[in-house]
Amino acid sequence: MSTGASIRHLVYVLGFDIDLGHNFRLLAEYGNHAIPDYTSISGTHGGYLALLKNIGRWTPYIAVSGLLSEQKARELYNDVNAHRIQGPTAFLNATQTQIVDAIKVYEQHTMAVGTSYHLTPKQKIKAEWARTHVGDMSGFIDNPPGPTISDTDINVFSISYSFVF
Repeated sequence: MSTGASIRHLVYVLGFDIDLGHNFRLLAEYGNHAIPDYTSISGTHGGYLALLKNIGRWTPYIAVSGLLSEQKARELYNDVNAHRIQGPTAFLNATQTQIVDAIKVYEQHTMAVGTSYHLTPKQKIKAEWARTHVGDMSGFIDNPPGPTISDTDINVFSISYSFVF
């Protein structure tokens, strides 16, 4: 294990954007993030697949995606989180939860349905409903006090405005 100030990250990404005809497009991307020099730091892999259809200024779409950490990191997270302190020293559970939350691991997948509306060539409004299933854990979710969030579905409704300048 190196004691230097830098950590080598290897990121591989493969994707495509295919015109299927009749104003349909299929997009996909897969990424793998590896940290080869450190066995205690987890790599991840994930990707998405989306189908879009241009209808004038509207572009409705459906998408599926997933993000998963290496098995060893998920096991470490579960091992640390499984042991709760009982009795008069139970106040240490909050510290233990902070330690577990510092281990950034992911086990989740999402299905999304949305549409965008092009106001101008440089402006658009987008609305989306995404349903994310969290397996044992997700580094994107802040756990409240008490049991951790796991085996849970989360619905996210969003509306956004974007512009290019």
